[in-house]
Amino acid sequence: LYVDDAWGQRQRELYNAALASQGGRLRAAVPFDAGATEFTASLRGLFADRLTLAAMPEVPGQVAPSQSASPGPQALIVVASAQDARQIALALAYVGLRDLPVITTSQVWTGSPNPSTDADLDDLVFCDSPWSLNRTTAAGDGGPLAAARSASPQLDRQPPRLLALGADAYAIAAQLRFGHAVDSLPAGSTGRLDIDAAGAFHRHDLGCARFSAGVPETLP
Repeated sequence: LYVDDAWGQRQRELYNAALASQGGRLRAAVPFDAGATEFTASLRGLFADRLTLAAMPEVPGQVAPSQSASPGPQALIVVASAQDARQIALALAYVGLRDLPVITTSQVWTGSPNPSTDADLDDLVFCDSPWSLNRTTAAGDGGPLAAARSASPQLDRQPPRLLALGADAYAIAAQLRFGHAVDSLPAGSTGRLDIDAAGAFHRHDLGCARFSAGVPETLP
């Protein structure tokens, strides 16, 4: 399920390419308008096989139909804002897909815990920069932003991704200014960074988390 705008369409193509590169396949892509509140029909259509198995009665001595492998999609990718993701999460519970693996984007996470608001996002998994999830760099330490936060606590009220991006950009710019070669920034606040032959930077080693009681818990 993806929001039908330029960002959502771009994310759909990126997920499709990422799945294909790892031998997976995007079975279907269903767009929706931002602010939509009705998702049950789309979910029932996408996961009809799973819902059919779940509704079948159990036979003593046999594997329960709900435990059998569904021939349909095995997970749901949600490309949406936090507001729309909450509506989709509620619809999943309503149609009986509470146990379905759901992957979403970091757009659902503000960077600051808000259990009362984010409880509806429980069990959704997303990936983000180390700093956004743990207030650490890819190397596991506080990095340059730790000292800045200590000196200026108000920084915690700013979007964490922008702070981390700024710290990494400053570190790279400092290296370039002094004529140093910048092949990589292994301890970047936004993740491990490296540069390709065309001069483009790429980010790796993002962390992932699952919402539990409205708060993201990092995954191993």
